[in-house]
Parts: sequence; structure tokens; C-alpha cells
Amino acid sequence: MLNLAILALPLLQGTHIVDANGGPGSNFTDLPPAVAAAANGDTILVRAGTYSGFTTSKVLRVFGAGKSVTKIIGTSHAVKVNNTPAHETFELAGFECRGGPATNVAGIVLYNSSMTLLDCDVFGGPTVGMPALRADFATVHVSRCSLTGSDCPLVYIWCSEGGAGAFLRDSFFSAVDSTFQGGDGTSHPIYANITLAGHGLVVGESDAVLSRCDVYGGFGPIAWGGHAIHCWAGNTHASGTANNVLQGGEAATLYAAPHLGIPGTITTHGPINVLPSAGNNTIAVGPVTLGQPEFPHLDVQGVPLPDGALDAAQPAIVAYDGLVANAPFFFMFGFRSDYDLPGATQTGPLLVDIHTAGLVFGTLDAAGQFSFAVPTNVLAPVYGLPIYAQAGTYDASLGLLRTSNASVSRFSL
Repeated sequence: MLNLAILALPLLQGTHIVDANGGPGSNFTDLPPAVAAAANGDTILVRAGTYSGFTTSKVLRVFGAGKSVTKIIGTSHAVKVNNTPAHETFELAGFECRGGPATNVAGIVLYNSSMTLLDCDVFGGPTVGMPALRADFATVHVSRCSLTGSDCPLVYIWCSEGGAGAFLRDSFFSAVDSTFQGGDGTSHPIYANITLAGHGLVVGESDAVLSRCDVYGGFGPIAWGGHAIHCWAGNTHASGTANNVLQGGEAATLYAAPHLGIPGTITTHGPINVLPSAGNNTIAVGPVTLGQPEFPHLDVQGVPLPDGALDAAQPAIVAYDGLVANAPFFFMFGFRSDYDLPGATQTGPLLVDIHTAGLVFGTLDAAGQFSFAVPTNVLAPVYGLPIYAQAGTYDASLGLLRTSNASVSRFSL
């Protein structure tokens, strides 16, 4: 029997409740004053409503009541997190986030910080083509989210470019079960032959790993559409099944390019669909490798609640497809994310902080799989806390440890 008693160790620190209607038990009616009052490590629970954007350098847990009913709409960025304490992670879950009408604003901006983004819909600012997520010198984990760059309306004559779903610079990035969409471009009012659409994902001098994600470039009506993935001076790995799609918007779907002599590479794993756009039959440009062995996949299955969390009063199932029959594997779980790049004998990064995680070893079954039920008496004490989990399989045929995605789940009562 798997011993998961370690899951009951962490406790919530200070908790603040935000309710736009000032309902019973609430402490604030908007997010900025709640963020200002909170201390590092505190949790902010946000009830249904529409709230102002905020900027912070604190490490907080900010949990909404669900992306369909809880919105953060900034006059500038919806959320900006910068220069937070090292080795700590800001956690945001259960929101729709939209950048405001100010010029050059993304939906979420992350600088020199770490963030876990769960169960959110994020949009770039509406006035020019801006990314949904902009991350510089950051570590980002995204699960079950949709990130959509803004289209470019003819507001500024110099603007003809749609925004990226996510734009990364000097960052580490992992995403699972998420969708990235570049914004559409617009015919330029002066230079009618120049129009650019947003890329689904821009990986600049960064490392990115996608697991079972869909990525689409934006549409450019005259000249250039967006790439699904535009990677320069960095490395991108996308693993998925035949249900997942990478597709350009009138441009090459996968575009890898060097920058200042540093190469950029894109590698796909498994039967993920890499489709050309309707207006351009080019799938790949640059050092792109297709169809490498699929990465293992880890999933935590339970009864979902409206805020995106799983019901802690109901049993959950941890299911791991290690892909190699009867192979040795590890499973680890904890409350802190990490991003350690793989070495020569490992494919895929370690995404859970191994120094503080619980670690279990075992052998996969004849189908190459492993699963177990998590009883409710384990989940109830940790409601509200994201649990990070990852697994890996030793593939003797390749002589490699093949690591899975990071599965990040919350449990609520």
C-alpha cells in the first residue's frame, strides 16, 4: 500500500477572502488591497466576480471560484509578478485574466519569478497584438489553461501584428493539457503588404516542454501568418497523442532559428498531429525533428469542482502510462515545483523539487502502466494546496530515464 501520509504535512498559512459583493466572512472587495495586506506564503480565496489587476513581488496562492465566474481585468496587465523570493512559486488558479486597454500589455507578466498557472483562460491586451503570457527570466508551469494572444485592430498605424499565446525569454517552461493561440494580424494601413499574426508559442533563449497541448498560429490576411511554435536560440519539446494538434496560421507550423550563433531546436514526440496551415504547406523550417518516442504521461483523475480543483471528499486516481512493459519507474509528489534540465542519460526535465518530494519506486505492469487510488482521508487535510507529481520510466532499449509531465492538482472541499 502506497504511503501518502506525507501529503498531510503542509498547512495553509494566512488566508484572506475577497468578495466583490462584500459577502459574509469576506475581508476585501477587490484584489489589490488583499494582495497588499497579504504576507509571503499567504492564500487569497476569491469569490465569483470581476476584479482589478494587481502587481506584486510576494509569493502568494491566489485561487478563484472558477474561470467562468471569476475575472481579473486590468487597466494594464491583469497580473504582474516580478522579483519574488528565490526558490518559491506564485500560484494562480481558477480565473479569466485579461490585459487592459493600456498600450503594450500582456494578460499575465512574469519577471525573475516562478509561477504555477492552473485552470485559467488568459488573454492579451485588446488594443495591440500582445501575448496572453509574457515571461522573462522565469520558471512557469501551466496546467489545463487556454492562452490567447490578442488580435491587432487598426488602432495604431504601426501595429499589424497579433500577439503570441505565450512569449518566453530566458525562461524554463512546462505545460500540460493546455491550448495556445496566436492572435490574428491586420492589413497595415500604409504598408499593405506587411501583416503579421501572432505565434502560438514563442520560445526565445528558453527551454520548453509541452505535454498533450494544442498550439495554433494566428491568421495573417495578406502576408505572414503565425507559426504554431517559433523557437529561437532555445529548445522546445512537444509530446502528445493523435488527439493533439500543432498548426501554423498561413506560415510554417514549426520554425526553429538561431540567434547570435545559438541554435534553436524543436522536437515532437509521439503521434501528435503536426499540420500545415491552409495557406502554406510547410510544416518545418530549421532544425526540427518529428516523431521521436512519446514522453510518459501522468494524470490525476478525480471529481472536478467548478473552480477547477478536484473534490477532496471523493477518491482520486493517479494514472501513469510509462509506455514500457514491466519497466522500473519512480513516482514523486510534493508541494514545490522545480525545473532541472535533463542530463545525458535522461529525456525530459525534472519538474518537481526532488529535495522535498516523497519518492516511490516500483515496476510497471505488462501494459507499461501504473495506477493507485488516493483515499479521502489523505486528501482532506491538504485541501486548497496544489500537489505536484511526476513519474519516470527507465527504458532499457534506449538506455535512458524518460520523465513524464508534471501533474499539478488542487483538492477542495
